[in-house]
Amino acid sequence: MSRENRYKVWWQMVQRCTNPDHPAYHRYGGRGITVCPAWLDFDTYYADTGEPPEPGMTLDRIDNDGPYSPSNCRWATRQEQAANRGEFCHFLTFNGKTQTASEWARELGLNVTTVIWRVKKGWPVDRILTVDSESYKEGKMLTVCGITKPLKQWAEETGLSRGTIQQRLRRGWSPERAVGLT
Repeated sequence: MSRENRYKVWWQMVQRCTNPDHPAYHRYGGRGITVCPAWLDFDTYYADTGEPPEPGMTLDRIDNDGPYSPSNCRWATRQEQAANRGEFCHFLTFNGKTQTASEWARELGLNVTTVIWRVKKGWPVDRILTVDSESYKEGKMLTVCGITKPLKQWAEETGLSRGTIQQRLRRGWSPERAVGLT
């Protein structure tokens, strides 16, 4: 069995989490990722996981900070697994649906780094996922209290400069607050 790929995958999982001399230990065992005690036995691990449903799928931890265990692992494509890594593993709930930042970005045609930047800046989820990046970046249009106008017009009406409004928006201010209506 030790020559089969499924055994090698299991052995590497155990080594990453338990062996401080393993090159990837610092990203797994070194930061608290464990293997459930039952899975330290290959036969139990294999009985729980079986073979991947499709070629190329890998075992993925649903909670990137959680253990390798039956309740926290699934078979995933490389793309799904990459979306579940580190900074891209921010779960966002919008309109009753929860997905990672990467999944939302892909679904909505947004740049994932833009979504992550907005998360880190503390933007509300509805703004993170609905503000059009190009219009926002170029300052073309701005919707305030349900009214959409060119940013230039908002600036003229409020006496604020376009730069001030744009800077406030970049800091995560609501459009209403950015133009001084709240």
